[in-house]
Amino acid sequence: MAQIGNPAKQSLSDRVAAFQLGHKALTFVAECRCRIFDWRHHIRTCGDASLAALTVRSKNAEHGAAYQPTHPKFVFELLGSLKIDYRDYVFVDLGSGKGRTLFVAAEFPFQKIIGVEFAEELHQIALRNARHYRSSTQACMNIECLHLDAAEFVIPTIPTVLFLFNPFRPPVLISVLRTLDKSLRTSPRDVFLIYVGAFHGHLIEHETRMRQVGQGPHHKMYRFTPA
Repeated sequence: MAQIGNPAKQSLSDRVAAFQLGHKALTFVAECRCRIFDWRHHIRTCGDASLAALTVRSKNAEHGAAYQPTHPKFVFELLGSLKIDYRDYVFVDLGSGKGRTLFVAAEFPFQKIIGVEFAEELHQIALRNARHYRSSTQACMNIECLHLDAAEFVIPTIPTVLFLFNPFRPPVLISVLRTLDKSLRTSPRDVFLIYVGAFHGHLIEHETRMRQVGQGPHHKMYRFTPA
């Protein structure tokens, strides 16, 4: 006589299997969309990269995180939600990797776009991508890629949109935030900070005068506006 298993266990097993299958399908679709983005714009930004396999000449190398590109549609929607006159703002990506976020930002008329990356190989790829990037709807042509440790970057003293995709651990993040707060004290201006993968988001309000103004499943957004 056939054995009948526990229906509750079977149901849970089926749900787990369905979830795993759905997750794999979504990951596959996202990867395809990212590769289409690269193909369409004549660039190469796909693929993760471990810092252990890269050349990093910085005392902060141990505090860096692996490179993982952001999804173009996700970044486009974030930037499109800002409700600002982009022409008055500079966009800065700290830990810009191969430059994908810079090219999505270029679809908006920012005054300037800056990528800061301390891994030599990723920086060189970003430079090559910047030379080859093509888009009929590109709104900002002023893109600069800097080979630099984020802790040494001088934050522009004009209205700024800062972007971080969990690029470094607290020792570097705290240094960057303290530099930012000092800059806000000496040169008050409107500054947004978009923090994707905000594992250390509590440090933003602790170390700066910025306050959280929004969030989603994968990000938190902070802003400082002069009184």
